[in-house]
Amino acid sequence: MKARALLILFLLSISFQSLNAQTVIKPTVPNEACMEAWNSYRKANTLWYTGWGLFSVGLVATTAGAMTWTLSWVKMPRDQWSASQLAVNNSGMALMCIGSGMFIASIPCMAIGQARRKKAMNAYHEWGCSPETCDDFRINYQKADKLWKAGWGLLGAGAGLALVGGLMVGCSNPYIVGKEANKYMPVYDSGWGLFAVGCGALLSSVPCLAIGQVRRKASRNLLDTKCTDQPPLTFSINSSSNGLGLAISF
Repeated sequence: MKARALLILFLLSISFQSLNAQTVIKPTVPNEACMEAWNSYRKANTLWYTGWGLFSVGLVATTAGAMTWTLSWVKMPRDQWSASQLAVNNSGMALMCIGSGMFIASIPCMAIGQARRKKAMNAYHEWGCSPETCDDFRINYQKADKLWKAGWGLLGAGAGLALVGGLMVGCSNPYIVGKEANKYMPVYDSGWGLFAVGCGALLSSVPCLAIGQVRRKASRNLLDTKCTDQPPLTFSINSSSNGLGLAISF
C-alpha cells in the first residue's frame, strides 16, 4: 500500500511540474527548425496524454477489479461458490491485473513524454518561432477551460455517487443475512456498484483537472505576453440630437 501511494505521488509530481510550461503552438510562418520543434513537441505531447489515459483507466480498472475480487471472498467461502461466482472472482482478478499493468505502463509514457516536451519546447523558444494569432490562443483557452470544467463535473458527480453508494451499502449491510437477505441484497450490490462508479469518476477527474489546468495556464500566459498590445473592447453610450446610441470601441 505504501509503495502504491509513493508511486501515485511520483506520477502526480511529474504531471504538476508541467504547470509552469507553455503550450507550443504551430508557427504561422514556419521554417524548417520551427516545424521540427513543433512536430517533436506534438509527438511528445501525444505520448504524455497517452500516459495520463493509461494512468486514469488503469486506476479505475484496478479499483473495480480489486473490489469485485474482494467482495466475492467476503460473501461466502470458496468451496460454496457456484460457477457464476467463480467466474466473477476470476474476472475481478483479471481486471485488477490488467489495470495494474496499464497503471505501470503509464509511468514511462508520462516521464518520457514530459522530458521530450520540455526539450522540444526549449528548441522552439531558442529559434524564436512565431505563434499563431491571438484568436487561436483564445480558442485554445476555451477548449482547455471546458476540459477543466469537465474535470470538476466528474469530481462532483463522482463524490456524490460514491457517497450515495456508501450510504446504501452501510444501511443495507445489517440486513443481508437471514430471512431478509433476498430483500436487501440488491440494494447492497447496487450500492457497491454506485460506489465503484463514483470512485471511477473521481479518478478520471484527476487527468482532466491537471491537463485542463496546464493548458489553461499556458494559453493564459500566451494571451498575457503576446496579446497585451491589442486595445480592449469597450462599450459606451453617446447622446446626440437624435437620442442615445451605443458605441463600441476596439
